[in-house]
Amino acid sequence: DLDLPGEREIRLVVTDLAPGFWGEADGKQTEATADGRAICLRLSPGHHRLVRAEQRSQPEPATDGLVPPSADDFAPEVIDGNRPLRLSGVLRETGAGPLVALQPVAAALGATVTHNAAWTVTCGGSSVILDRKQQAACNGTDIPLGQQPELADGQLWVGLDALSLAVRRPCSWDPAGGVVVVGALAPNQLFVQQATASHTEKSGAEKWAIDGNPRTYWAAQEDGAWLQLDLGIVQTVGAVGIDWLHSEQRSTKFELLASADGQEWQQIFAGQSDGKTVGMERVPVPATRARYLRIVGHGNTLNPWNSIAEATVWTSR
Repeated sequence: DLDLPGEREIRLVVTDLAPGFWGEADGKQTEATADGRAICLRLSPGHHRLVRAEQRSQPEPATDGLVPPSADDFAPEVIDGNRPLRLSGVLRETGAGPLVALQPVAAALGATVTHNAAWTVTCGGSSVILDRKQQAACNGTDIPLGQQPELADGQLWVGLDALSLAVRRPCSWDPAGGVVVVGALAPNQLFVQQATASHTEKSGAEKWAIDGNPRTYWAAQEDGAWLQLDLGIVQTVGAVGIDWLHSEQRSTKFELLASADGQEWQQIFAGQSDGKTVGMERVPVPATRARYLRIVGHGNTLNPWNSIAEATVWTSR
């Protein structure tokens, strides 16, 4: 029995199942074979009951959906947005977090990988160079990594931040299912590969503004403190999304600055949040070619703090 909260469909990886055919008791969900001991489901919010049968009673699942086809010996290690990747031996769990084999996973996700003295991954106009150092280079900009890549079995094994940087999509770890989830960006959403800041209340908190978790946030009390978003490559920006902390209780005064090279900046917005929106507030801006965006805060209507739970960027207004 599963009681799922929220308002959106939820992707589940269910493991350690008895062999057989698993589906919803009321027949709404296509059955999934569980001889591989794991199934992937997308379920709507509400109550669900999964039941097991010895024989299949519904049509064979589609091979392009979340439910793995009936090869039955396949348990997913990596999920690409909405379906498993048919890869094995590409994941290693460590005390510092999972490591992923860079070359086969990046290639399966549509990137081009070459290896000479270092590994170079080309994807969506960006070129990322990785080796066994605890930093990567994206189009000439050095970016620190949370985990140092490791070389084993002829493969470079990298952490989730390095994988995300290489394939230009958010990557996360599901410890319950033992899988890496490669998230899909929303239509017209641009991948933000790194966040930096002029000031911060807590060291390293700037990365919390792009971690996909609205319960974590970056904050700085200084007037003019900024959070900088690096898109990795120069792209056309049409709107910036900001989830201000307690956004429905107070209005924050801020500016948006854009730059193609990180040296010359232009102001593309000056104003304040509406103080009513819960969650992400979309701020349209003139179409601007930029790699870097700065959100410059000037305090809110209740106190001098500038606090951002999440920030993102879109190509269109």
